[in-house]
Amino acid sequence: MKRVEGKVAIVTGGASGIGAATCRVLALEGAQVVVADISERRGPSVAESIRADGGAAHFMRLDAGDAASWRAVVDATVERFGGLDILVNCAYSGKAGAVDTMPDETWGQAFRVTTDGVFYGMKTAGAQMRAGGAIVNIASVAAYRGSTHNVAYAAAKSAVISATRSAAMRFAEMPHKIRVNAVAPGMIQTPALEKTFEALARQGRSVDSTKAAMVRQIPLGHVGAPEDIARAVLFLASDEARYITGTELVVDGGFLARW
Repeated sequence: MKRVEGKVAIVTGGASGIGAATCRVLALEGAQVVVADISERRGPSVAESIRADGGAAHFMRLDAGDAASWRAVVDATVERFGGLDILVNCAYSGKAGAVDTMPDETWGQAFRVTTDGVFYGMKTAGAQMRAGGAIVNIASVAAYRGSTHNVAYAAAKSAVISATRSAAMRFAEMPHKIRVNAVAPGMIQTPALEKTFEALARQGRSVDSTKAAMVRQIPLGHVGAPEDIARAVLFLASDEARYITGTELVVDGGFLARW
């Protein structure tokens, strides 16, 4: 028996990185997956590749920071597949910048997509999810330590963790008992991480030396893969985690444990 057989899932930010890996893993494990993303170029190709591998996936355009866009995607998902069981909020915006140099619009965009997107997703999907459903929000280890040159990303991801806990308590009070948890990735090999290395390197170091210095902070000694996060999401979304809600699963190679 596949771990999410017969379930319907929406994955935001599904066109690349952690989101795309999560779409593939959920589909491999039996879910009908909606690849939800603002990119109408990359999103359909992810869904097509999943179908080519024998999975069930369908692309829907979603602007995660827009409430009306959320309503359209959730309504279309329920109409097309007959219900909704899993929501994974991967979409985010997080351009690099320090508190003294970041443009106001960059700060605002980070919260619009990253935090507003989680709120709209939980509110809209939660209203139509079947009993026993699961929401998994993607946070970050940056939420726990801060990030000198990534202030908006760190702050927005901190808000995601707080919203996850609050929503978990509220949904636990309701008859359909939706579980809400978060996964906090460390350094994961994605295009976004490479951009972070490049931004930090502009502070006076080469990209390679910056990457090497950051990797040395990981006790396991290497950067993670998107599939490492996707597998953690799968666990929290599955019935194996039926007694887990309101918490974060850190997947970081031991980064936060280092003093």
